[in-house]
Formats: sequence, structure tokens, C-alpha cells
Amino acid sequence: MLHEKLKEIDAELNTAKSIIHSKALLPAYGFVRSIEFTILVLVIGIMILAMFLSAAYAESVKIKDIDQIQANQYNVLVDYCKTQSSNQTIGIMFQSSLEFVPIQVDNTQTDDSCKTYGARINALATYRIQTNTFQAEDIDRYLITLEDKRDALDTELVLLYQQLRIEQQTTADENVVSSILAKISQKEMLVQSNKHSIKTLLSLKG
Repeated sequence: MLHEKLKEIDAELNTAKSIIHSKALLPAYGFVRSIEFTILVLVIGIMILAMFLSAAYAESVKIKDIDQIQANQYNVLVDYCKTQSSNQTIGIMFQSSLEFVPIQVDNTQTDDSCKTYGARINALATYRIQTNTFQAEDIDRYLITLEDKRDALDTELVLLYQQLRIEQQTTADENVVSSILAKISQKEMLVQSNKHSIKTLLSLKG
């Protein structure tokens, strides 16, 4: 009986010790958690500030206006804002799935200023039109793209002329012939635009 009583007292003492120990740790645990939370808030704040500063001081080129001239052809205006970090920028590339049109930026444009640039571009739809700045180191990459596009256009023209000859020798349907001639005219225009873009990039490359 005495032995069992002693065991109960010992168990109660151990429980009391555990409670006292846990209560003693609570302030310390809470303090650590408070420090962790403060550090987390500071890190998030620094990240937000860095993003804000990056956006504030980064160069930008944004489409200002798109005016349709005729089917699949548009005049596009952009606002280019220059900063100290964009001194290496030499041009703006207007591009669509049909063509690339490089425009040289004004090298006298001052830092922290904006200027409007424009180009005429062929595109299947306005949402296909994109603009971005480029540097001298980007020119070779664009030249490769334009040369590939030139080869593709040459192949398409050969096929269209073959199709035209066959059509003229067989049914000679005026509607079909007119459609083929319109496609040939568009492809030849894109070929000339492609040549001009290559020439412009080579001149910028120096």
C-alpha cells in the first residue's frame, strides 16, 4: 500500500516537473519564433524593394499604338525609355510571324528619357506583333533567323511559281490564278523586307 502511494507521489512530481519545464521554455520558444518572423518580414520587404527598383530603373519598350494600313499590314508605334543600364542598346526589333523589322535607336537619347519609334510591319494579327530592344551581341542571332526565313521564302516562291504554271497550263481558273499571284506578290514583298532587315543589321554591326 505504501509502495503504491510512493509511486503515485513520484508520478505526480514528474508531471509537475514536466509542466514547469514546458512553461519555462515557452518564453524562449516564443522569442525565437518572433525573431524568425521578423527576419522573414525583412527578407520579403527587401525582395519587394529590389523588384520595385528593378522595374523603376530598367529600360522598357512598350507598344503605344497599332494602326492597320491594309490587310495584314500595320504601322506600329512604341515608346522606348532609356536608362543608364541600357547604354548597350542599339535598336528595337519589331517582329511577327511574317517578318522582322529592326530600327536603330537614337544614340543621343539621354538617360531616364522616353522617345517614340515606329515601323511598318506585316502580321497575320495584331497580337502576333512583338517588340524588344537588342544589343550588338544579338545581331548574329537575328541574322541567322533572317537568313533561315529568306531560304524559306525562296522555297515558297518556287512552289508558287510552279503552281501558277501548272494552273495556267490546265484549267486556267481566273480566281485561282489571281489568288496565286496575290500570294506571290506578298512573298516577294517579304523577301525585299527581309533583305532590307539584313542590310540594316549588318550596318549596325559595323
